[in-house]
Amino acid sequence: MLDHRTETFMAVCSVMNYREAAELLHITQPAVTQHIQFLEKEYGCRLFLYENRKLIKTHAAQMLEDYLRSVQQRENFLREKIKNNGLRELRIGAT
Repeated sequence: MLDHRTETFMAVCSVMNYREAAELLHITQPAVTQHIQFLEKEYGCRLFLYENRKLIKTHAAQMLEDYLRSVQQRENFLREKIKNNGLRELRIGAT
């Protein structure tokens, strides 16, 4: 299960705007900033930079995003497999 801070990071990567990510996640913009700052301290690098008032991802952010998307896909696959317990559902209708 992904941490809420990594989910915030993924939202920022999707919309490339802190305010829009906050609205999407139903949290405040300062909370988004704190989540990103926590991840930057955790990994010891900058994840986003502003260039001409535009938010851009650093190389580290791109690597982290790729990794988290992979983890998210594997988690979704695992959840589906656990949910179905390896069984397929067969529905038959008759009139």
